[in-house]
Amino acid sequence: FEVTPLEALQSYLTLARLGKEAEVSFIYSIQNDENEILFSHGQKSLDQKFNEEDVQELILMLEEAVETGTGRSIRLSGYTGKVAGKTGTT
Repeated sequence: FEVTPLEALQSYLTLARLGKEAEVSFIYSIQNDENEILFSHGQKSLDQKFNEEDVQELILMLEEAVETGTGRSIRLSGYTGKVAGKTGTT
């Protein structure tokens, strides 16, 4: 399956919001020369697409892939921040 960069971003954003969908926008606001706001992208409250507990469990699995799986090279490189990731081909 192929996804566009925007679709991938939408998916990661939904994970980061613990399963709650968010509208992706690259434009936050548009102002004229007098600094009047002509457009403002307000964050809409969208649907809870996935159960929050399920998303938390998925994130824990992705973190585990970095701690003990094939993604552990990032730790061996000295990075100590919070990280999670999908590795391998399965």
